[in-house]
Amino acid sequence: MSWLRDNIRCKAVFHDRLNLVVRVNILSNHSEEFKYVIIFCQTYYKIEQVDYLGQELTAGHKNSRELARRQRAAWVGCASIAEVVTNTADATLRAHMFNSTVLPAMLYGAETWSLTAADRQKLTVTERALKRRMVGVKKTDHVSNELLRKTSKVKDAVNQADQAKKRWAGHVARRSDGRWTRAVTEWLPLDIKRPLGGLTTRWRDSLRQDIGRDWMGLARDQKVWQSCCGCVERPKYRPIERL
Repeated sequence: MSWLRDNIRCKAVFHDRLNLVVRVNILSNHSEEFKYVIIFCQTYYKIEQVDYLGQELTAGHKNSRELARRQRAAWVGCASIAEVVTNTADATLRAHMFNSTVLPAMLYGAETWSLTAADRQKLTVTERALKRRMVGVKKTDHVSNELLRKTSKVKDAVNQADQAKKRWAGHVARRSDGRWTRAVTEWLPLDIKRPLGGLTTRWRDSLRQDIGRDWMGLARDQKVWQSCCGCVERPKYRPIERL
């Protein structure tokens, strides 16, 4: 707890100088059960989830609540362009509106996700429902997924999430300024073993499965990394009037 004590002390001094009132809680994935800790006569309570930079973080690293938030955000984004999409017959314009409005809302923070097979299925189901809404077909029309994809011309949500994660993984591997992002990625606890049974999906598991165990070594070279995983820099969308 020494690092936590020093961190809280620094933050307390900083906020005291600015005359700010700050409330500090603890989000921990430690197996030891505790409800609160007392440091310098101050009580700091343990919490199970917290919203940070628009993304919900949980102690158990579960994506279900955050994916539900992203799905609702995608439907809100779809509703914001519904009038434009329904009044145009240009499939390219509709796809551009979807890719630049709905997908960013649905995949916000996807760089940090640890997706399981069930999570990928949830994203796929939501994406297909949004495509049907955009194209104007119902589920009872029995339109195949392949035909729906060709008609809508929008990008695949799961593939975009994987590409965003690989881009971010490349940035993390090439960092040399001592940030925590790379330190916790390379950290291997020597005195803690993973429990038996169903193991929680780790952030780097998908990278090891798709690219290999030496993915960090490959990612240090940007050109080699792009050729290995097929990820490119984030695309720049053209203005609508130029389509």
